[in-house]
Amino acid sequence: GTKILSQEQRILLFFEDEIWQGVRAPFPNIFRFTPLDRSVGSPYSKTIVDTPVGTIFLGRDYMFYLLPTDGGKAQAISRGIHRQLRNYVVPERAWSVYDEFQNSYQFYYMPVGVPNPILAFYLNLADFSYAEQTIEGNSARQLTFGFYAYQQTSTAGLTWDEASALGYIWDSIAGTWDAYAQIPTLGKRTVFAGSSTGTMYYFNSRTTRDDGDAILCWWMSHGLGGDTPDREKTLQQVRMDYTGDGSSRVTMQMKTETGGNVNESAVTLELTMPSRQTTAVYDFYSSARYPVFEIQSEAGPYRIFRFWAQYQEGGR
Repeated sequence: GTKILSQEQRILLFFEDEIWQGVRAPFPNIFRFTPLDRSVGSPYSKTIVDTPVGTIFLGRDYMFYLLPTDGGKAQAISRGIHRQLRNYVVPERAWSVYDEFQNSYQFYYMPVGVPNPILAFYLNLADFSYAEQTIEGNSARQLTFGFYAYQQTSTAGLTWDEASALGYIWDSIAGTWDAYAQIPTLGKRTVFAGSSTGTMYYFNSRTTRDDGDAILCWWMSHGLGGDTPDREKTLQQVRMDYTGDGSSRVTMQMKTETGGNVNESAVTLELTMPSRQTTAVYDFYSSARYPVFEIQSEAGPYRIFRFWAQYQEGGR
């Protein structure tokens, strides 16, 4: 057996290659256990997580499975990323959590040859789409396990220096000194991650740093002009529709081929329109058989809606 957890009105027993369920039984028994699915199980207990749609786990075959809350056998839900999981994941060191704020099953793993998890797959439970995540510097922090819990916040306490500055003397303080201490309260729920070095971290989607390390967000277009491979193209202008605020900043650059070297100086733009959609314009004049443009950012909350590219066929 690898894990026991409750789901709705039953108990799930996970084995390496099977799943059993336990339901209430009449006296003198407490539960009655029967096989639920003998075709799949999970040797990786830290990936078995209950979510609103069911229990999700990583199987021995490097496939994610969903055990629905409404009954039935486990269903494979990761065929699109199965090859990547099989080739790069060390499952014995992987762990998962459910983030109710993001409504996502989050799977943190270590690539082959790296001592601790530094990458992640986020499964959006609304449409079962996957997104890849990178945690910068995680190999040094050695994150080994995570869980979902409340953050603790505190009301401000009163120090003796502050009381003296207000003109109080010790005999004039009303009540006891303990009454002026900080009062801990429960804040919002979030994902916590513990490290083998003795430090506890928490995840905050509003920040732009991983414990001081910059987080790079980027997107790259496909090669333009694929329908005319016999002609050279000159990229002239790219327009981008977006919303953002004064702290948002993006950099656009042009490339000669898909994934090739940069052929044009990067152009950085401050996104300063906070409340309505507007357009940013990037002017280029670079030639390539299949021009590509790429956008990168390290700062600010913004949203990009669409791109519009203008290029000329037939060289300059």
